[in-house]
Amino acid sequence: MQWLLSTLVTGFVAFTLTDIDDLLLLIFFFSQTKKSFTKREVFFGQYLGFLFLLLLTTLGYLGTLVIPLAWIGLLGLVPFFRGLNELYKRFFNKKETPSDQKDYSSSSLFSSRLDRVFARLFNPRVSTIAVLTIGNGSDNLSVYIPLFAHSTPVQVGIYLILFLLLVGVWCILGYTISHLPGIAQVLERIGSFILPFLMIGLGLFILWKNGTFLLLFQLVRHH
Repeated sequence: MQWLLSTLVTGFVAFTLTDIDDLLLLIFFFSQTKKSFTKREVFFGQYLGFLFLLLLTTLGYLGTLVIPLAWIGLLGLVPFFRGLNELYKRFFNKKETPSDQKDYSSSSLFSSRLDRVFARLFNPRVSTIAVLTIGNGSDNLSVYIPLFAHSTPVQVGIYLILFLLLVGVWCILGYTISHLPGIAQVLERIGSFILPFLMIGLGLFILWKNGTFLLLFQLVRHH
């Protein structure tokens, strides 16, 4: 059974190294469950995004992944435009009610087509978490695909089950840490103010992390 222990340790290390940033995001989003998200939305959004990453990993393992990371990075436009949308409503559209300001499904000057597609399929706030998880997952793919390629089918199955269990552990950790007295008070006080800036920053980071800025530059240059 030494191979099983080795497989579990390897999977745990791979998950932890690639998902520390997701844990930090979960801590923040769970801290906003009284204002912008519900616990269920954060939970399902994280699982939805991670399941898509596992699908891409499996396709890469089977040699059928044809989506370059730069194209996946285009998902960074969704949180970027959501952040701009929130800033626009906050500073320029004074007539909206507070409940409208928390509703990410509202169409506005900065709404995007991809955003509306996700909104039709899922709760818009769930899709926000899912898109952030997918767009921020290039390091997951770069680690998981080679890991799967050098593993047996049984080990791959163990990795998939382990990763799904660890997502749940991450959600529990994120919720628990976000509600620790000192942390909760700080995040609740500043969270609603920094949320749109965080969305914009994450969107730009995802575009940069996946090399999407170069792709966009090349597309503009060819046109």
